Amino acid sequence: MNVPRRRPSILLFPLSFLLAFPTLQATAADKVPDPALVKKYAALLPERPQGVGRPIGDRQAWQNVAKAPAFQGVVARAEKLLKAPMPELTDDDYLDYSRTGNRSRGERVLGQRHSRLPQLVLAECIEDRGRFLSAIEAAIRAIAAEKSWTLPAHDGSLKNFYGTERDIDLASSALSWNLATADYWLGDKLDADVRKLVRSELQRRCFTPFRGYVLAGKPSLWWATAANNWNAVCLAGVAGSALAILDAPHERAFFAAAADQYFNHFLEGCAAGGECGEGLG
Repeated sequence: MNVPRRRPSILLFPLSFLLAFPTLQATAADKVPDPALVKKYAALLPERPQGVGRPIGDRQAWQNVAKAPAFQGVVARAEKLLKAPMPELTDDDYLDYSRTGNRSRGERVLGQRHSRLPQLVLAECIEDRGRFLSAIEAAIRAIAAEKSWTLPAHDGSLKNFYGTERDIDLASSALSWNLATADYWLGDKLDADVRKLVRSELQRRCFTPFRGYVLAGKPSLWWATAANNWNAVCLAGVAGSALAILDAPHERAFFAAAADQYFNHFLEGCAAGGECGEGLG
C-alpha cells in the first residue's frame, strides 16, 4: 500500500483504514463479534502485523515519497523541530477546560506535542540516516508519560486524567494509530525499550478499553453505536493500531471483526446518497 500523498500533519488519515478494508461492514447484531467472523479474518490476515505504508527498509517506496510534491518540506520542518524542545504539558493546561470551558489553550499544547512525532518519523523514513531517531524516541517517551490521551473537552469527568478509567476518543484513537504506524515503519531502528513502551501504552489506553467495552460494556464507549463520524474515526484508529502492531493474527482479527460489526452504525447515519452530513458541514 502506498503512503498517502498529503501534508503529514498526522501519519495517516484515520478513514484510510476503512478505504483499505472496504468489506469491514457490520453484519452481526450482537455486541461481541461473531466467532466465525473472527476466525475468517484470522485466516486472511498475514502472519506478522502489517500497517499502512511501507517500512523504512523499502527504500524505493520512500524515495518515491521524497519526490512527491506534498512531502517536499518534510525534512526541513523536522530539522526545525530538532532545535526546539517538546512543548511542556502541565496539569493546568489539561484542566483549563474543566475550570474555564476554554478548549483552545490545552488543545494547542496537545496538538503541538502530538504533531511532532509524525513529522519526525516521516523525515527519518525519507532520509534513513538516523538523524531523527533520538528525537522520535524522546517524543514517544513524553507522549507515554501523559496522564491522558483524550482531549480535555472529551474528559469532562476527568476519569482519564486521574486514571480511574481509560476512555477512547477521536484524539486518542488517532494518536494510537500514529504510534503503531511509527513502530511498524521504523521497526528495529527504534530502541527495544521504546518499542516495548509503545506496546504497553497501546494495550493500556487503546486495546484493553476497547476489548473491555466489547466483552463487558466497560468503559462505556458511546461512539461504538453512534451514527456519526466518531464511530468511523475511532474504529479506524483502534483497528488500524491493532493490525499494525499486535503479533497474534487472532488478536488482530478480533479488532477487525469488531470494526466490521460496529461500523454499520456509521453507515446508518449516512444520507441516501452515501454522504456523511457532518463531513460536508
